[in-house]
Amino acid sequence: KAKYIRKVGVVLAVLLVARGPQRQLAVVGPPDDPDTRSLLDVAEKRYRPGLHVARGDGTSDGGVPLLAGRTLSAGRPTAYLCDDSACASPTTDPGELSRLLSEPFSLADPGA
Repeated sequence: KAKYIRKVGVVLAVLLVARGPQRQLAVVGPPDDPDTRSLLDVAEKRYRPGLHVARGDGTSDGGVPLLAGRTLSAGRPTAYLCDDSACASPTTDPGELSRLLSEPFSLADPGA
């Protein structure tokens, strides 16, 4: 019985991710830049179901749609966080990215 209960839990977790809202995070910056690593560390330090992360150098999208048009901000590694179709302002600050990822899911302005 225990093995079936575990399997039900796994199936439910998969369904929650598949049917739940999706977030997209594009992090652009030189791969060897500590600031790029700091932004990625924020996203990777805990499990975030529904978060899709794309990494790029900020000069080319490499054919990845999430990276299209995403560039460095003032020459600094930058994170772009979107919820389905609404995006927050890009940030170069890991603390700000952490705050954005901790907020309730929708980034869309409810008054818009």
